Amino acid sequence: MKSATTTAESTLEQLITEAQTLLTSGEKKAESEVSALHARLQKALEATRQGTEAAAKFAKKSAAQADEFVHERPYVTAGVAAALGLLVGFVVSRQCNSSAR
Repeated sequence: MKSATTTAESTLEQLITEAQTLLTSGEKKAESEVSALHARLQKALEATRQGTEAAAKFAKKSAAQADEFVHERPYVTAGVAAALGLLVGFVVSRQCNSSAR
């Protein structure tokens, strides 16, 4: 999923750069070049939209799975949260103690 998003972002960046070059150039560009650029921008926009939708679906699915796990195993979840809290507290206290010396 990351590679599809990265590819779409780099394609969009290239197209934006091309569009900026086209707009800032003092020459008159042929209508076919502008139409081709517009088509490529539309295609990149659609690809980005699809990537965003896929990421949103993945996030919703992951959240639903996490919610289901928490409701099925509340004590395990509480234990893991407590253990992580203790671990973070231990690390932070060691950092504070070592920097005070």
